[in-house]
Amino acid sequence: MMKTIRLLIGNKDRRTAQLIESLVRDVCREHAVVTAQKTGCVDELLYWGCTEDFDLIIFTPDNLTAQPNYITSTLNRLRQAQRAARAIRTERATHMIATGVPPEYEMPLLEAGVDSVLPQPFSCEELKSAVRNALNFYVAPELQPVEQLSFGQVFQRGFRRLTEATGLF
Repeated sequence: MMKTIRLLIGNKDRRTAQLIESLVRDVCREHAVVTAQKTGCVDELLYWGCTEDFDLIIFTPDNLTAQPNYITSTLNRLRQAQRAARAIRTERATHMIATGVPPEYEMPLLEAGVDSVLPQPFSCEELKSAVRNALNFYVAPELQPVEQLSFGQVFQRGFRRLTEATGLF
């Protein structure tokens, strides 16, 4: 029976949220089944993150709808996402990944408890790697095909090793 990974995606852009879900499903394909909850609002991200047991939360701070009565500048959205991450971290040990973060906001999010911060724009491979690390999924290296040797080649190799070891020829 496969494990179930509960994923919370915080991104108001439907296409980006679908891409993130697809990438996580690709990483988990052989390890687990993914169930995803999506939200585009920082309030809902905070609520779901603190009240439900998610295995992984992936959010884009600048692409979340701000709380009511707040100015919707990029700085305020990033600060609200930082506060939400800190609150979630105090309630849960959920792995969190922030995507599309400008370099100057990377440290505040890491200090708030986010496990991994990906730059703007994020790379699909970087996100998949961060998901693997967060969920401790091992990726086996690709095996090289074994060289098929004929009987004569095996005999020659053995004879060469024997002569090198004894120093006769």
